[in-house]
Amino acid sequence: MNRLIAVEGINGAGKTCFVNRFSSAHNYEKLYELADQFRGGQDFPPFTYNKEEVYDSDSWFIEQEIKRHEDALKLLERGDVVADRSVVSMLAFAYARRKKYGTDDRMFLRGRLAEVVSKEIDFPWIAYIKPPMGIEQMIERISSREAMPGFSKQSSLKEPYDLIFYSHLSAYYDDLSARLGLRMITVPDASEKSCRTVHEWLRSQKQDWPNISINELIHD
Repeated sequence: MNRLIAVEGINGAGKTCFVNRFSSAHNYEKLYELADQFRGGQDFPPFTYNKEEVYDSDSWFIEQEIKRHEDALKLLERGDVVADRSVVSMLAFAYARRKKYGTDDRMFLRGRLAEVVSKEIDFPWIAYIKPPMGIEQMIERISSREAMPGFSKQSSLKEPYDLIFYSHLSAYYDDLSARLGLRMITVPDASEKSCRTVHEWLRSQKQDWPNISINELIHD
C-alpha cells in the first residue's frame, strides 16, 4: 500500500516549502493544507478561552480533518502522499492553548478522537521540521508575513499567538518526537538533503501506517 506522511512544525518552519520540494523530487501526491481551504485560516473558528466554545472549535477541526483524510485516501490510490500538516497540528495547538490559558480539553479530545480513529482517520507518518534558530527568530520570520488573526506585520506577535504560545507549540513537537521514536523523523529545514533523508526513512519502514495511539498524541 502507498503511504501518507504529514509535515509538521510551528508556523514559519518551512513546511509548505518542504511539501512542494518533496512532492516534486520524489513523485508524491500533495495534500493541501487545511488553511488553504479557509482563506489562509481567516475563516477558522475564532480563538476562544470559553470551555464550551473550545469544544465546538475542537469538533470543527476534527470534522475538517476527517474530510481531508478522505481526500488523502483518494490520493493514496494513485501513489504516496505528502500532507501539509495533519490532525497533529490541531492537537499541538490545543496543547499550547491549554498550557497558556488553562483550556483543558484533553478528555474531550480523547473521547471525540476515539469515536473516529480506526474507522475514519489513520494517523500518518510524521516529518517534523525543527529549524536550528531560536523561537524569537522564528517569531520574527512569522510576524513579517503571517495573516493569521492576532498577528501584526508591523510588530511582534500579539496575544493569543505570542512567544509563550509558540514556545508551548515547539515543546509539544519536541516531546512528541521523543514519544514516537522511530515513527517520527526530525529534520532541520526544507532542503533537498532533508527531503531525501525523509524519503529514505519512509521507504525503510516495514508498516504501511505507524500505529500511533491517541494517548501518545494527547498528553500533559
